[in-house]
Amino acid sequence: MTVDAKSLAAIQTHEKTSISVADAQTDAANESEIFSEVGAGREPVTWTPDGHIVFCSRVSGNWDIWSMNKDGSGAKQLTLDPHNDLFPAISPDGRSIFFASDRAGVFNIWRINVDGNDAIQLTQGGMQVLPEVTADGQWVLYTENILVEPRVWKIPAGGGEPQQLTASLTNRPIGSPDGKQIAYVYLDEKSWGIAVRPLATGEPLRKYPFPATVSSRVFRWSPDGQGLVYIATDNGASNLWLQPLDGSSPRQLTNFKSGELMSFAWSRDGQWCAYMHRTATRDVVLLKDFK
Repeated sequence: MTVDAKSLAAIQTHEKTSISVADAQTDAANESEIFSEVGAGREPVTWTPDGHIVFCSRVSGNWDIWSMNKDGSGAKQLTLDPHNDLFPAISPDGRSIFFASDRAGVFNIWRINVDGNDAIQLTQGGMQVLPEVTADGQWVLYTENILVEPRVWKIPAGGGEPQQLTASLTNRPIGSPDGKQIAYVYLDEKSWGIAVRPLATGEPLRKYPFPATVSSRVFRWSPDGQGLVYIATDNGASNLWLQPLDGSSPRQLTNFKSGELMSFAWSRDGQWCAYMHRTATRDVVLLKDFK
């Protein structure tokens, strides 16, 4: 503010969230944008077995779950509840969508049919988010107490008694493509990264600390199940990096030159990859003669 209090300089930020699709076998720089929305988005982006993309949007005024075709056509709103519905995950048979919603007052895990009907609440309590379905479709993995002391849990996909899987600070569980293991983000006194362990029982078999360029906890298994893919940001550009399970050095998978990568997902056949980007433009603006 100026000394006479008549003018004020400020930073004005415009955010945009977009979803793009690229052939997974070629350079991701050839991606085609199929959806965009003003404002900050919410991950993730994911695929149904028949090639539809499922994502979150607040174009309706609050966060809802939507689906669209691979080219962006046929967009359909799947949840209509006036609360927040987030973090969609698709069952392997494509019949159900699991998500986190605060429609019961706090965030719990819910299930709907892929057409958006027959909503069923699976978990009780609160702050249960980030569901993922195991490869056999039998279990839903999720994070509980995400804002305080997060732990990994699982519950039968058809409903039932939940089971705690981790005792230390952990979140974002994802089952391996073969259904035998889970990976999740861990935080200990030395570092944070991804841990891998059997789904049934046991302590982590391996830990892979994140490099300093990682600020997002978003990751996925590689389609062949032989590695873990995470997002690293350097010089203002986010890219995908692959950490092989054999412990060898990570390698870069994409070569984006700018922009923040929020989420990504391969189609079930491994032929396509969807990317969710966030871009922001910032300008200096001058406000004068205000009262």
